[in-house]
Amino acid sequence: MDFADILTPSGRRIAEGRDLTVGGALADPAQPFLSLAGVVEQEAATKLMAVLDCHVFDVLPEVGHPLPDALRGLKKN
Repeated sequence: MDFADILTPSGRRIAEGRDLTVGGALADPAQPFLSLAGVVEQEAATKLMAVLDCHVFDVLPEVGHPLPDALRGLKKN
């Protein structure tokens, strides 16, 4: 399965560079992360999360300490 296989029609337009409303934001190096709704098929994403939980969860280290106070109020990276 390829990532493109789980995209919605909207997600495919974005991935193919045919969505002009999002394309500029994706090309902006000052904006390294973009949160978009409705671009991945929900059922496929849920199944993939279950697979990742099953195979990756046990190898990830547990982080048992809270964020430092200096980071709590940050609004921007």
